[in-house]
Amino acid sequence: MLLAVGGAFVYIHFISGPAPAPLALKTGPAPAATTPVPQTEPIVRSGSLAGRWRVAAGSVVGYRVNEVLAGQQNVAVGRTSQVSGSMTIAGTSVTAARFSVRVATIHSDESQRDAQFNGRIMDTSAFPAGTLKLTSAIALAPLPAAGVIKSYHATADLTLHGQTRPVPSRCRPSGPAAASRCPGRSRSCSPAGGSPTRASPRS
Repeated sequence: MLLAVGGAFVYIHFISGPAPAPLALKTGPAPAATTPVPQTEPIVRSGSLAGRWRVAAGSVVGYRVNEVLAGQQNVAVGRTSQVSGSMTIAGTSVTAARFSVRVATIHSDESQRDAQFNGRIMDTSAFPAGTLKLTSAIALAPLPAAGVIKSYHATADLTLHGQTRPVPSRCRPSGPAAASRCPGRSRSCSPAGGSPTRASPRS
């Protein structure tokens, strides 16, 4: 037992290294668009948010939990970029939103943890997708200035492992300036207390 505890201590504190920092958005000017908006979707006018907004390339979703390994405290982090979905804005309100992730693509820094996650914990072979669906509209007004990140409360249904539960969420959009040039502007949504989903690449 002493050897097992000592091995866990060495692994957590000297081999695995610190957990990645929580996901977050950076303040600053809205980035230029890298993907054109298809003609089948609404064209967003400059300074307007109205239209359908899709998850941009480089988005990240995952988990961040405290774990105990042989009596040693550790923070386990798993992430994936295999996330898709969109939200619809009418005027200054988010009227619909749905996001999906391929759960089996979520990986941590430990293969044995991932095997447990995909097997007995999440059973990804039977329940391959996780979804977050907005259940109440979000009023965005007053809108934040360009490059400013503002938090909003949202209510959504989270479906994991075949079970659906209502969860309070935080949404943190950046300012609306030059909306017509930024169809993939920064967005983040997460269950309250969790790690946010990033909707555009960040260094």
